[in-house]
Amino acid sequence: MASYYPRYYGYYKKAIGIYTHISNQYSVFSTKIISCSPREALYVLDGLLENNTILQIREHTTDTHGYTEIIFALCHLLGFYFMPRIRNLKDQQLYRVDRYADYGVFTSLLTKIADLNVVKEQWEEMIRVVLSLLSSALPPRM
Repeated sequence: MASYYPRYYGYYKKAIGIYTHISNQYSVFSTKIISCSPREALYVLDGLLENNTILQIREHTTDTHGYTEIIFALCHLLGFYFMPRIRNLKDQQLYRVDRYADYGVFTSLLTKIADLNVVKEQWEEMIRVVLSLLSSALPPRM
């Protein structure tokens, strides 16, 4: 799992990361050892779906490394409200559904138009991924 992480450790030391999910009650409900190389977004759903506590997680926040458009879609389809804290928001590609709608103070940030035909085209595949994630998160039946 260890990999070189020049930003913090130079080019000669390897490191690992620890991705921790913490509830709004400040209790840890998931911890995972991860590689430092890929984006943390790859691990966001693991802790949410593998949650074996009594906590009923409804919302999730991450920093910039924990979000992608795919995570937004999967969280929505899995029933989680996703609220990332995105650094340099004005430099991100953010989408609007309706080209002519007024989104108030957010209008200037929403520079791209979502292509809903792509969503329609990929809908069945998206549902397959969600069902696969849900089935892998369920406890085994006896």
